Amino acid sequence: MKSTLAHYATLPVVGGAPGIALQQEQAIITRILEEAAWQQLSDAVKQQKRKSTLTLLDKWGYEEGTSTDLSYENSVVALYDCLEEVLGALVEDTPATIRLKGALLVEKFLINEQPEFSKMRHFDLHIWNAILDHSQQAAGGLNLAVLDELFKQMYFKWPKRPYKDAL
Repeated sequence: MKSTLAHYATLPVVGGAPGIALQQEQAIITRILEEAAWQQLSDAVKQQKRKSTLTLLDKWGYEEGTSTDLSYENSVVALYDCLEEVLGALVEDTPATIRLKGALLVEKFLINEQPEFSKMRHFDLHIWNAILDHSQQAAGGLNLAVLDELFKQMYFKWPKRPYKDAL
């Protein structure tokens, strides 16, 4: 597919607005290639790329003298690290831990789904609350309060959250 994209630059313009259709086709192919490349990355590499993006955004903001609010992006990265830690510590398979693992794996998948923070989706807040309430007692020695706090920080900073009135 990459070789096909490279050939677009050599195609002659035929009828209609010069090159507009070819540019649109090329943009679609480029987007699909970028999405496919992202999906091929390991979860650890995706997290490292998110951290690198935050570093760059912070640096550019500082150099340009602008203060961009990166609290949502930072909270996504912190939540993801905590998800990995808790998933690694959940060794028992009880009904509560299975539900918790399911919720954590879904959130992990949703974070890894898109490279852009602005396109991310997240787990439903009300279902999250029900699972965390149920799992806290059954999670053994795990302190899920930090995980819950990080999820809620991220959720309430998420610009596209569906429950805007939830506190």
